[in-house]
Amino acid sequence: HFLLGKAYAQTGSPKGVERELRTALEKEEDFLQARLVLAQLLIRTGKVELARAQVERLRNTHADHPEVAVRAAQLAVREERWQDAVAAYRNALDRHASSRWTRDLAAVQQQAGHPEEARKTLEDWLQSHPDDPPARLALANLYLERGLRSEAKQAFREVVAKRPNNVAALSWLQRLYREGG
Repeated sequence: HFLLGKAYAQTGSPKGVERELRTALEKEEDFLQARLVLAQLLIRTGKVELARAQVERLRNTHADHPEVAVRAAQLAVREERWQDAVAAYRNALDRHASSRWTRDLAAVQQQAGHPEEARKTLEDWLQSHPDDPPARLALANLYLERGLRSEAKQAFREVVAKRPNNVAALSWLQRLYREGG
């Protein structure tokens, strides 16, 4: 049922996904991956109360798993509880280093009105993971939003150095040079 739920997810059928995941969980209550996917689906589809129950269940059964902290963060974002989201992403990152989660944390920090924290999060990550074009692209975009054009250009250049066909970085570089060197 879990695999069938994943197949439904690829076809864009949330009701089918939810039905199959619930069936899988009826057969095996503590099926971590199924519960994680179900919680994520409920968050994405705006079923916040149901998502909250799934996240709480995950916390009770798999409290130390980093993906559980990520689901708590995603739920907090959905509810616009920015500080809770920041704390939950930090909790996940304390357990497992992840570029995706680092970028998500920075996005939440920015959304919460703390762009300097977001900048520091990405810069710190890139200090220890310099070959991470997605994180560098996120930092370049943050620089742009802050009006730091020369820093953004440099970051976009570094993305292109690692991924010469990155359309977003190439497009921004072209635009920045066209607008003033």
